[in-house]
Amino acid sequence: MLSLSERIDLLVRLGEHLGEKDEYLEALMHRTHYNNKWFTIANQQQAVRAIADAFLATAKIEQW
Repeated sequence: MLSLSERIDLLVRLGEHLGEKDEYLEALMHRTHYNNKWFTIANQQQAVRAIADAFLATAKIEQW
């Protein structure tokens, strides 16, 4: 079982990863847009950045 600090570290690393270019995530966004035009690429990218910034930063996690 992971300790609390290890879990926090993993969540922070996930947030950092979401800020980087990820071909799989980009392909998923394109497929999502293809299937539902309401989900534009720009809006999906903005949502992913917002999740990373609002929930997956060390200070935010520790505050929670």
